[in-house]
Amino acid sequence: MFILGHLGFGVYFGKKIFSHLSSKKIFYLLSGSLLPDLIDKPLFFFLKNQWSWISGTRTFGHTFIFVFSLYLVGKIFKKENWKILSFACFLHIFFDHFIDIFNIDSDFSIYSNRIAGMFWPFLGNRFLIYDFKNIEEYLFSKVRILNYILEVFGLFLIYKEREDFKKITKFFLNSET
Repeated sequence: MFILGHLGFGVYFGKKIFSHLSSKKIFYLLSGSLLPDLIDKPLFFFLKNQWSWISGTRTFGHTFIFVFSLYLVGKIFKKENWKILSFACFLHIFFDHFIDIFNIDSDFSIYSNRIAGMFWPFLGNRFLIYDFKNIEEYLFSKVRILNYILEVFGLFLIYKEREDFKKITKFFLNSET
């Protein structure tokens, strides 16, 4: 899934789980919806040649230990914002792997790099392997009809939840003054 899908689904399901979301909480929800990609995509495109573990665009930020760590911080320090962040990251990972079900080459056996990556480091030091040479190749290889459908649906959810997106915009504009 791409940006619009992650944002749209993140806000939609976040509002179903967490009640009375303030602008700050919506910010954490939106941030968590993108955080796994904000961590892993730069690692892959800029550091893949320096570290052999970085074999794709889903590494450390796309692991359950990362999601659990965020949740644990929220639980220990009694910060609901961190729990919201971890929930949104979990949704991100869920939807990424949900889309993979429809890819012909997807292997979901316990021995696959896809599953080992989600449960890193418990199933070994390996992640899903992508053989992309650059960002353009990655973007154009991901163009599948399901991605487009989910992006359009994500845009619809963003439109449906536009009041929350307006709230977050006002939150940022007011915090600068």
